[in-house]
Amino acid sequence: SNVLDAWARSGSKDAGFQAERVLNRMLERSKQGFTQAEPDILSYNAVMNAWAKTGGTESANCSEAILERMENSSNKRIHPNTVSYSTVLDAWARSGSKDAGFQAERVLNRMLERSKQGFTQAEPDILSYNAVMNAWAKTGGTESANCSEAILERM
Repeated sequence: SNVLDAWARSGSKDAGFQAERVLNRMLERSKQGFTQAEPDILSYNAVMNAWAKTGGTESANCSEAILERMENSSNKRIHPNTVSYSTVLDAWARSGSKDAGFQAERVLNRMLERSKQGFTQAEPDILSYNAVMNAWAKTGGTESANCSEAILERM
């Protein structure tokens, strides 16, 4: 996880790509019998954070793709938690996408649904809601302000 964190903090334009490359290498090594190389939830969260800090729509999509890998994993040790979802919400807020608010709210709704299904480690917190409101605020316009206020009311 230290290497993944280093990429996330590097400020490099390809930090997300590099962190995901390391994650995939860790997965390869663990399948080869090196169990100490098996990624954990912190590893996945660090990769999503590297993508989030890269910025842009593609990076937000890549961060969300990592989240989907976690959601679909049979390994319960890497099911997403609040930090996982909040990192993807932040990725959308940083994306600069015209539909960042919509995308972030969609992920928040997925998070809420997962929490209702019994994944209590994935309950939204104040940072989750703030990230969605930030995404709406950066989208601009009256509709975005109304949507951001609606998120505030849902808290």
